[in-house]
Amino acid sequence: MKVEDIKRERGQGTREMGQGSRDRGQGTRERGQGTREMGQGSRDRGQVTREMGQGTREMGLRNAEMEDHSLLSPYKKIKSLSKKYLFHKQSIIKHQPFYILILVLSLCSLFLSSCEENVNPKAPFRDRYILNFIVRGDTSYQIAVLTHSYTVNGVDPYENEIDPAIKDADIKIWYDSDVYTMRDTTIARNDTSRYKSPVYYYYLKNFKPGDDKYVEVKAELTNGRSLSSLTKIPAKISIDSVDRMIPSADKPNYTFAWKSTGTGIYYLSRFRFTYTIREGSTITWYNKEVPITYNRIGDQDLPVFPSITKNSAITFENSALDSAMKEISKGETDKSKFELKKAEYELLVFDKPLSNYYSSIHGYLDDFSVRIDESDYSNVTGGFGIFASYLKQIINVTFKEKYVKSFGYRYGFD
Repeated sequence: MKVEDIKRERGQGTREMGQGSRDRGQGTRERGQGTREMGQGSRDRGQVTREMGQGTREMGLRNAEMEDHSLLSPYKKIKSLSKKYLFHKQSIIKHQPFYILILVLSLCSLFLSSCEENVNPKAPFRDRYILNFIVRGDTSYQIAVLTHSYTVNGVDPYENEIDPAIKDADIKIWYDSDVYTMRDTTIARNDTSRYKSPVYYYYLKNFKPGDDKYVEVKAELTNGRSLSSLTKIPAKISIDSVDRMIPSADKPNYTFAWKSTGTGIYYLSRFRFTYTIREGSTITWYNKEVPITYNRIGDQDLPVFPSITKNSAITFENSALDSAMKEISKGETDKSKFELKKAEYELLVFDKPLSNYYSSIHGYLDDFSVRIDESDYSNVTGGFGIFASYLKQIINVTFKEKYVKSFGYRYGFD
């Protein structure tokens, strides 16, 4: 090989080594760029971590802020306002790896954020005002309750032992071009384990609005705040079918059905009879509510009563009525002391706000749902709470005379 050829080959090798050096330099620069991008990604993940931690703290603050409200309810204590998240058990099982990943990331974010700063579970306190007022269609004595939120030194709301009831408010009701003013009063508290003072509430006597009428309420507080709302009393329902002579010899049950008054409206139906017990010259009146059926649990027969429902019909078993009839004279040998006087179906029709409120607490409960929290339903302007109504309708029925006397009772139906 000639000397010139050897030099050319060496020169070519040198150029290739130089090109390789440049390639390695480019790779070094790319790795540096990747390192910078990884660093940027780490900073982004840190930002996400801080944001997740902030979100967790804000959720804790909101939950701590909407604390327990000891609210008086005129028709039975309805559960306090809450509902936020709903998870389906089957969905959780189906996407279990995804939820495990989310759980791990959440725990990591909480750990990392806790390294940066202390988590405060309490938000800046804001005084919130609550009006609870159910216009009852089964009485002329109406009750309203005003209360407000409160704060405690720690995180346990039950540390507060001062009743948060709002006093000296001016509550007015507008109905049929008339204005009514509610008065305030107190009643002894049954449970004094937390609050020692009497229950403070507002009332109005001789007020029983008609069906299908609007009612408006406005509460003026001494600090200048105002709460208001509007509702419409439900219209009377039309009877679809009803067994008026009870019990029937042709079937093992008796039924009461009515026409639905609208989508999403709830009802509560009952069946009861009235009887008297004579002791010498004294006559005492009693009411007996009849269950739908009895369930055998262990060695006991437990009654099952109607519940609030969207259904527009209810069926009672004759055997449940037989059991209820026997119960009223249990332990008495002289059955002639007892006299049956009357029997009736009772139907409570909820208005739209009350139906919405009930649905917000119970609308999604089933065997496949897990409720983490509940939503806050309110139709009160200027605050929170519920202003609603229900209508009561009575349908009279008659017991067969032969049936009543089969128990040894006297027949007193008109």
